[in-house]
Amino acid sequence: QLPNIIKGRPMMEYTLVPRSKRGMNTDNVRPLSNGILSTDEYTKIKDKVERMGAVHLAREIMSSNQNKEQEEKNETPMEVDDTLSPNKAQEENTTTNYNDDKAELLFTGTGSAVPCKHRNVTGMYLRMNNGNAILLDVGEGTIGQLLRAWSTTTSDQDTSPQLHLQNRIKQIKAVWISHPHADHHCGLVRFLTLRHDLCGPDDPVMLMAPVGIFYFLEEYRAIDPRVRGSYIPVDCRNMQYRPPPGSPPSNTTPDDPKTVQHQQRHPRGDKLFKDFGITNCYCLPVTHCANSFAVILEGTSFGKVVYSGDCRPSDRLAHQAGLCADMLIHEATFEDGMEEEAVVKRHCTVGEAVNVGRKMRAKVVVLTHFSQRYPKIPQMKEFEGETRKKYKKEEKVIEKDNTEEKEEKAEQKDNTEEKEEKVVQKDSTENKEEKVVDEDKQENAKKERENDQDKMDVEKLSTTATPSSTDITSKTANATADTNDSDTTPPTPKVVFAFDFMKLTPKNLDLACKITPALRLMYPNVNRDDEYDDDDEDEENESGKEKKPSYTTASASSKLATDFLSAPGAFAVEGIL
Repeated sequence: QLPNIIKGRPMMEYTLVPRSKRGMNTDNVRPLSNGILSTDEYTKIKDKVERMGAVHLAREIMSSNQNKEQEEKNETPMEVDDTLSPNKAQEENTTTNYNDDKAELLFTGTGSAVPCKHRNVTGMYLRMNNGNAILLDVGEGTIGQLLRAWSTTTSDQDTSPQLHLQNRIKQIKAVWISHPHADHHCGLVRFLTLRHDLCGPDDPVMLMAPVGIFYFLEEYRAIDPRVRGSYIPVDCRNMQYRPPPGSPPSNTTPDDPKTVQHQQRHPRGDKLFKDFGITNCYCLPVTHCANSFAVILEGTSFGKVVYSGDCRPSDRLAHQAGLCADMLIHEATFEDGMEEEAVVKRHCTVGEAVNVGRKMRAKVVVLTHFSQRYPKIPQMKEFEGETRKKYKKEEKVIEKDNTEEKEEKAEQKDNTEEKEEKVVQKDSTENKEEKVVDEDKQENAKKERENDQDKMDVEKLSTTATPSSTDITSKTANATADTNDSDTTPPTPKVVFAFDFMKLTPKNLDLACKITPALRLMYPNVNRDDEYDDDDEDEENESGKEKKPSYTTASASSKLATDFLSAPGAFAVEGIL
């Protein structure tokens, strides 16, 4: 007789006591619906996001962004440049033609080390205009995150969800692994076996990885033969960046950034161009563990994309291999102020990552790989975007009050000292009158000594050489150089804080850089005083403007955020973010 077989389901429970209720309890099991939420579930999640204030703030930011874009269009008339050369026109078309809606960058994980409730480990899905995609690191759970995201955002009504998911997996033609740490490649075997079942051995995926990954896969073949023949190995050492002879050193910036070009060609460059339209792909060793690399992809749907992997800041990546990138995806494990720990663990802080983007002259810096100690978006002292400045009025008022208080104390102290000085002067007046005769004698003797000293100084000046014109010229040149260096300092690039299931497209990058304050409200344990305060709301209400909802109750907002994140795939639900 066969045993009673029960198929396990998420949230299934087995009750031991009381005995009357002993058995399997399926009351909390969610219905299987291909990951698509029911209308009631969607409404509940939407309502929680509304009450957290994230949607309200996001709408304000989007409205402000649209108004600003409209004003710029009205102020700047369209001009036609008749002198545009064919080469320049072709270059602009290749970098700005983003008409295909298939181009996207989807984050399957933005955390480090181990998965947690709010962030999975590192993984990214970069899709090109033709629909084919490349995975940048494959942490554990990457495939599950992709299936969850795709099942809730399927828009093709003519294709079943299962067939849609299969087609998406088949369109992943390449994988990049930055280094052999487990949080960056533990999902690789699952992906290779799944794709092998769908595509067979005739369509292997290109696997670009450090040599240690291939040793691991060779040993794993003994457990699962499907891994054999499922990939085309490309060793990272065979695609390293090599600057041309005569290029500037890594710690300097060339006068013309476009003059720095690579000479190394990818060993499978023809396949990359055929599958993705990528014109070149090369890597650069970085400081982390052994066999750690950053990758540079040219000709993607986002232009020139640089992914740092795990690393310390690299001048060679900033000034040579990745110079003038359209998008820099950089790790930012620690918040600013934890530089010492970042050095010990060979990671970067948020400020260090942004500084690499500044040196690189990157247009956009996307920060990821946050420490799991941050359930929210890490703070960044140097840069938080223009929208964050609106919600710091209270901080400025307190600062002003403190300054005025200090000035009052200083003024009182000055008055006290002045009174004491007057008392001392009055007491010493009588003594001074008694010593007038003695002081006159001392003054005459002092004048005689000064006259003798003046004669000696005149003699010395006649024998002393004047400063040379060479010294003056060198000082002037140094001052001019310092001024020029400060004038040519690259500006701070636009910054995006990534989160799981975030989908970036070439069209929404600018908005993604400004939406961070709203995203902070989605995470628990956020100090709402940084964005809103009661005094600011009262001032705006008195001025006749619409009063904003209050988000200063951190405990209530934190509970809402915790409840929201407890829903599986909440960030993946279409229409929520």
